[in-house]
Amino acid sequence: MGAKGIYHAQECHIVNLIPPVSLAATTTSNKFNMKGWRHATILIQLGVHGASPVVTLNSSDNGSPENTTAIPFNLHKGETAYGSTGGDVLGARTAVAATGFTPAAGAGIFEVIELDADTLPAGQDYVEVVLTSPTT
Repeated sequence: MGAKGIYHAQECHIVNLIPPVSLAATTTSNKFNMKGWRHATILIQLGVHGASPVVTLNSSDNGSPENTTAIPFNLHKGETAYGSTGGDVLGARTAVAATGFTPAAGAGIFEVIELDADTLPAGQDYVEVVLTSPTT
């Protein structure tokens, strides 16, 4: 890390897992490989929305047949809209069970998922994000 902080484009592995989408059904990201990486930071950004999706993470061996496991992770909530006072301040780290979490219903919020590679089940180096959409 440089003296001024991290230069993400040069020092990190950045992947656009789910491009902006209007959720009308469950959406699953492409898998990304954690092999060779110790940590992933995943941003979930929500604009105007009705009922919030349930957000879960799965690990996988990406084989055929594929073994997939729902996994726990750490979360920092940014559930105050950015234009509001304190909207750029994340909440404290919270442990989330493998069953996932449901973001707040407000617009302009974001969630930061932190995942360490050494917490993945043995032999499951691939990870995907699943947004289980409500019917609206």
